[in-house]
Order: sequence, then structure tokens, then C-alpha cells
Amino acid sequence: MKSAVLKKAMVTAVATASIGAGLAVASPGIASAAPCGFYTDAGRHWYDHCGPTNVRIRMHWDNFLAPDVEEEMCVGPGKTQIGTPNSLKRITGAWYVGLC
Repeated sequence: MKSAVLKKAMVTAVATASIGAGLAVASPGIASAAPCGFYTDAGRHWYDHCGPTNVRIRMHWDNFLAPDVEEEMCVGPGKTQIGTPNSLKRITGAWYVGLC
């Protein structure tokens, strides 16, 4: 009798630990800070420059009804909104090209 109770307790403990471990992996963590460089968030295009200087970036616009375009602009340290996609165009990439 003791053996059966002990086995059941061990199986329950292992199952509980397994479920708990699965929940720990699946639970969302705290949102991280914006990444350095180009990203899209909340329907807008952003460039987050993590350095202390102003830099020039080049953006690639994907135009759906016209040839694609590349455009340059200067951004300072921190987050800069660099565009908003619409039904005709969107930015598909932006990268550092030098200081400004």
C-alpha cells in the first residue's frame, strides 16, 4: 500500500514539475527595449541610433507601383520615426552610411 501511494506521489510531483517548467518557458517576459537600427513597430518605421553622434542612414523604399527608391537622412541618438507605410510603399530596410 505504501509503495502505491509513494509511486502516485512521485508521478504527481514529476507531472507538476513538467507542467510548471512548460509554463515558465511559455510565459511572456518583460518587453525589451527597441533594437538598435531599423525596425517596424505599431505600423510605423523607426531607426534607433544607439550611439552618441548624428549619423546618416540610407532607407530602401519598396514602391508597389513605381521603381524602388533609396533615400538618405540624418538621425540623432535615440528613436527616430523615418516613415509610415501605406498601400503604395513601405521601407524594407535602413542602414548606417556615415556621420552627418
